[in-house]
Amino acid sequence: MKKTLKQLAFILALTMALTACGGKKTESPAQEAAPAETPAEEPAQEAAPEETPAEAPAQEAEETTANDNIGEAVSAEQENAAEAEVDLYEGQYTVEEVMIDDGGTNIYARIYKPVTEQETYPTCIMTHGIGGTYKNCDPYARQFAANGILTVAFDFQGGGLESQSDGKMVDMSTLTEAQDLEVVTEYVKGLDYVNAEQLFLLGESMGGFVDAYVAGNHPDDYAALVLFYPAFVLQDDARAKFPDGPETAPEVEVIYGMETGRQSYIDNLSFEIYDVIPGFTKDVLLVHGDADPVVPISYSERAVETYENAELKVIPGAEHGFRGEDVTTAGTYALEFVQAHIN
Repeated sequence: MKKTLKQLAFILALTMALTACGGKKTESPAQEAAPAETPAEEPAQEAAPEETPAEAPAQEAEETTANDNIGEAVSAEQENAAEAEVDLYEGQYTVEEVMIDDGGTNIYARIYKPVTEQETYPTCIMTHGIGGTYKNCDPYARQFAANGILTVAFDFQGGGLESQSDGKMVDMSTLTEAQDLEVVTEYVKGLDYVNAEQLFLLGESMGGFVDAYVAGNHPDDYAALVLFYPAFVLQDDARAKFPDGPETAPEVEVIYGMETGRQSYIDNLSFEIYDVIPGFTKDVLLVHGDADPVVPISYSERAVETYENAELKVIPGAEHGFRGEDVTTAGTYALEFVQAHIN
């Protein structure tokens, strides 16, 4: 009996011991897993400092916003061209496509000619903004031609991804575009049906900047000037972006999918536009939206004060790259202004 009790006690003790060991084995992996969770949490804690540098450069955020605004403006101008496919002036003008030789390279242009027959026509050369083509000016070119004003719209060389002119955007600057405009001007003046004494310019955004520059340097070539939201801000933008000088700009920079080159910054900052524009003392019309996020209206307000004879038309709520009814409003302002200067 005693032997049996001893055996039972031994078996009971052994069972308790095994149970205790089994419990430790079950808990042990859970305890060992805990350290594995700690490293998983630590990287998350280490990631926090990386957020500070991302937030710190407010300049990067501003550049992103500026690029988006420019991209939206380019898109808006292309939308204008698409909307203009519904031609309100059909049958009131003809279009001729030409390639203008620039000493071995070509500038694509379209000549919108009124159907009304006359010996010579008052003429307007129209210029598009950065990243665009002649299509940006197409609604205004049709309107002008339908109202008796011959119009020439062209693609700057390297001026846009869809340009039909020669050249690459990476080689483009305000000065290369100014040279293009001078070449187109000489070509247009040489057409026997153009009244060279009544030659006008109409430019949008960077095209407006270029028009203002060329007119300031060659005032005798043009009778009057129309500028839609001219990009007089671009020099301040460049100075703010590269405070140590344009030579510090990258050789190639991508802005909203468009490649620009360092030389463009060097060329753009080789002069001060507000020192050039007073050279044009004839009448100037500026049309600008008061909600423009790319070129604040203050730049056109300063231009009005800088020019000898200038007027500013403000379109309430309009942004950079006119849309919808703003296209009609701006076109009407421009047409009436030019008509008032036709003898």
